[in-house]
Amino acid sequence: DLEYGIKSSEDAFDAIKKNVADILKQSAIEVFGAIGLDQRNRLVFIETQPGSVNESRVYIPVLAKKLLLTNCTSVILFHNHPSGNPKVSDADINITNKIKSALDLFEIRILDHIIIADDNFTSFKELGYIN
Repeated sequence: DLEYGIKSSEDAFDAIKKNVADILKQSAIEVFGAIGLDQRNRLVFIETQPGSVNESRVYIPVLAKKLLLTNCTSVILFHNHPSGNPKVSDADINITNKIKSALDLFEIRILDHIIIADDNFTSFKELGYIN
């Protein structure tokens, strides 16, 4: 139970596995998702959006609206790499920066972006892409 709040990338990965692992594992396409968090980093919602074979689709206005309507103060982004390679791509960095710029307008922080590949994950925060 994550009532205590998400405090690390491992906590975020656990929340993803607990809530949407089946969607990610069964998918041959990239799937983008978001974990909306309240001011104490407690999970408010977790949802996914399907992408394509080699890219996840992010509808930034839809994400921003959902975060605002649910009073989230931060978000953890995630997506899968069906290839099994959890390496961060330039496209991953670019979309994260684009989402960050949009959410900054609403003072909603991106705490991390997790890439899931099989049972492994890569954390943008741990790699220094997000402060």
